[in-house]
Amino acid sequence: MVRSGWILLLFSTLFLPGCAIHPVPQDYAGLSTYAIVAQFRCEMRGVLKDRVVNAVRSRNLDAYLADDYDSGRIDIDELRHKIRDPDLKGVLETYANATILYDFALNMTELNNVSGSIEVKRPFSRGLDLIGIGANADHKRQNTRSFTIEDTFFKLLKYPPSKYCRDTRNAPNFDYPIAGRTRLEDTVKTFLDLNQSGNLGDKLGGPATPTLSDDLQFTTKYGGKLSPDFTRNPVDLAWKLTKIGGSYEASREDFHRVTIVLSMPVAGDTPLTIAETRRNARLALEKANAERAQISLERISDRIPGF
Repeated sequence: MVRSGWILLLFSTLFLPGCAIHPVPQDYAGLSTYAIVAQFRCEMRGVLKDRVVNAVRSRNLDAYLADDYDSGRIDIDELRHKIRDPDLKGVLETYANATILYDFALNMTELNNVSGSIEVKRPFSRGLDLIGIGANADHKRQNTRSFTIEDTFFKLLKYPPSKYCRDTRNAPNFDYPIAGRTRLEDTVKTFLDLNQSGNLGDKLGGPATPTLSDDLQFTTKYGGKLSPDFTRNPVDLAWKLTKIGGSYEASREDFHRVTIVLSMPVAGDTPLTIAETRRNARLALEKANAERAQISLERISDRIPGF
C-alpha cells in the first residue's frame, strides 16, 4: 500500500499545472502594463519639468515664475503666456511640439518541466531482472506584448493629472529595471545638448529632422530545480520497487525592450504639424528597429559558415 502511494504521488505531479496560461508583466515585475507606461511617462515628465524650471530660473527677467510653476500654482500654458524674456520664450516654443515615442516590447516566457521514474528489480542466481518506467510533462508559455505610446514635450507637461504619477517609483529597480527609474534625464539632456549645439542631425535614411533614440533592453531570469530520489536494495527473490525518482524544474524569463525616440519638428517658415512631427518620429523608430534587425542578422551570419 505504501509503495502504491509513492507511485501515485510521483506520477500525479506530472499533471499539476505550473505555468501561467497567459504570462503578463505584473506576474513578477509587480507593475501592470498601464503602470509601466505611467512609470516612463512620469519620469520623462519630471525630467522635462526640471529642465523648464532651471531654464526659467536662470533668466533674471522671469526667474520669479520658476517657483510658481514648480509648485503647481501655474501650469505650462500660463508659464508660456507670462514669460517676457524673448530668448527663453523662443526656446520653449521651439521644443513645444518635439515628439517622444516609447516603443515597448514586453516578452515573458515561463517553463515548467516535470519528470518521474520508477525502477523494480528481481534478483536471481545469475543476476537480476530490472524494469524502468519513466514519464515527463514539459510546459512552456510565452507572451510578447508590443505597443507604442506618443507624447509631445508640452502635451506631457500639461495633460496628465498629478494623480496619474502618484504611485510611480522614484528609485531604480535592479531586478526589473522597467519597473523603476531608468535615467531618462541623460536621454533628454543628451538630446537637448546635441540639438542646442547645432550638431544633431537626421539619421541616414530617416526623417529630415534632428532625432535621438535610445534602445533599452532588460533581461531577468529566475529558475529552480528539485530532484528527489529514493533507492533501496532488494533482499529476496521477489519483484521489489527499488527506486523512485523525479525532478521539477521551473524558470521565468522576462525580456523587456523600450526604444525611446526624441524628434524635433523641422525648422522653417512653415513649421510641421503635430501629425507630421509624429510621423517623423515614427520613421526614426522604424529606422532604429531596422538597424537592430540588421545587426542581429549580421551576428547570425557570422556564426554560420557559408551564410
